[in-house]
Amino acid sequence: MPFVGPEPFCGVATCHLKMEIRNWENQVKIQYWNNTPRQRQAKLFIEYSPKRAKEMLYLSKEELQILTGLLTGHCSLNYHLHNMGIAESPTCRLCNEAPETADHILCECGPASHKRLKYFSRMIITPKEVMKTSPKKIVAFFKSLNLP
Repeated sequence: MPFVGPEPFCGVATCHLKMEIRNWENQVKIQYWNNTPRQRQAKLFIEYSPKRAKEMLYLSKEELQILTGLLTGHCSLNYHLHNMGIAESPTCRLCNEAPETADHILCECGPASHKRLKYFSRMIITPKEVMKTSPKKIVAFFKSLNLP
């Protein structure tokens, strides 16, 4: 269809339009995630990241199960098992001080600090730092703790 209007005509590239739509879509996804109620544990460790999603595609089924459990808090840690009525106590099996949550194990548990130093280069880390860490490292760290 020929352009009808004043000269000179300057069109908009299709790739620019696609990029604008993609950016808008990403903003809507992020806004939806941030405004969704609950999911406190998942929101600590999960943010929208296409790069991280691609890295997760290279994990084995077992590794992906471990990672998903840790990031959402629905895994074989005592806090979750206690809430389900499977474990007697929510207390951490490593330090016997705090509830055994993914946040506690990944970020602050004392007996895990030397392994945390090996995998994350720091003895205590924040959930934001976990977000930036490669999924393979997170899984390797958790496996090194030998928790079931």
